[in-house]
Amino acid sequence: MNVGTVWSKFQDMGLRNKLAIVVGVLALPILALLVLQYTDRSRDISLAEDQSSGLAYLKEGPVPVLQQIQRHRLLEAAVRSGETSLAGQLQQSTAALDEAVTRYVRFEKDHGGYKTADFVAKLESQWGALRDNREATTADGVISAHNRMVDESIFPILFQAGNSSRLYLDSNLTTFDTIVGTSQDLLNQTEAVSRAAAYGTVVASRLANGQAVGALLRGELTSQLKAAETTADSTSRWLEGALSRDTRYESALRQPLLASTGATSIFVGKAANLADAPNSAFDTAAVVTAATKATDANYALFNAGFSLVGSDLDQRQSDKTAGLALTMGLSAAAFAVAILLAWLVSQSITRPIAHLVAVADKMSLGDLDSEIDVRGNNEIGKLADSLRRMQTSLKGAIERLRTRRAA
Repeated sequence: MNVGTVWSKFQDMGLRNKLAIVVGVLALPILALLVLQYTDRSRDISLAEDQSSGLAYLKEGPVPVLQQIQRHRLLEAAVRSGETSLAGQLQQSTAALDEAVTRYVRFEKDHGGYKTADFVAKLESQWGALRDNREATTADGVISAHNRMVDESIFPILFQAGNSSRLYLDSNLTTFDTIVGTSQDLLNQTEAVSRAAAYGTVVASRLANGQAVGALLRGELTSQLKAAETTADSTSRWLEGALSRDTRYESALRQPLLASTGATSIFVGKAANLADAPNSAFDTAAVVTAATKATDANYALFNAGFSLVGSDLDQRQSDKTAGLALTMGLSAAAFAVAILLAWLVSQSITRPIAHLVAVADKMSLGDLDSEIDVRGNNEIGKLADSLRRMQTSLKGAIERLRTRRAA
């Protein structure tokens, strides 16, 4: 069918059908814009939902396990190095870590979906071997076993879940990015403190017992202390930027940041004595105490930051959902008004024309008394006036003809 045929068929259509086609064609780009708007806002809502889910997964799953691993590593290293006064705390920590891993395994089954199942299974296996003394029996060995749990299971889970949930992907809010990014640095910082403390307990114990401390062990301690300092500096620097951009973050994170920075600095200062200038009088309990305060302060800052991120995500999701509902509602209302206006315009044209056509048909059959009730100054009104004049003229002509015949 060529263009000429289509045009011919269009010309033969009734006015109402023509108007319907014109309205439909004009509505297509509006509908396309609505679809694009809906898609864009739905994508934003989906992003916020995924990020909220990822945040909840990290807070409820791997992060509590990481915290328990770090505490357990420190206490077990201390006890195996001869600090028997911490044996009771180690027993409690073992039970707490076992419960955390068990809870996380159940949590993964119910709330997984980030392709982390294999890592969780590996974590469960590693912990089972360590708990049952199948992994290591010396202080150095248990530290290494804990390190593998973190490096091969926990950190990959954090990375995988964060990326799969798009928690680490946000191009809209700089402050949000900073908080999420520094939270990763903060976990690295906490891990470095925990490892340094574990190695420090071994060094302190051996020095206290007059034993030699090898270069490898001393190097591990120095390396972890350096990592703790570096990540602490990075975290503090980036968070300062976030705090300066958002007063909510300033009021919520300033004190936790100061506490974290201070506690980490105190621990690094104490532990550096072991690495740089060994002192046999330096006791293991002091290392454990300083490290525990630092890690507790770091997790307090982490939780404060992630709580703010969670509030932001909830608010953004709510705003996006409300915005989508408002946009779709207004668009639907506007579209309905447009359809109503098109119908009214159609009626205002087709109804009087239909009436005039009916009157003209009656006039053609000799009925010159039909009332023409169309009024107006537009083209249809003028057409009605013409028909009325024609009706009057015909009546006059017929009357004159009758008069002549009668005469």
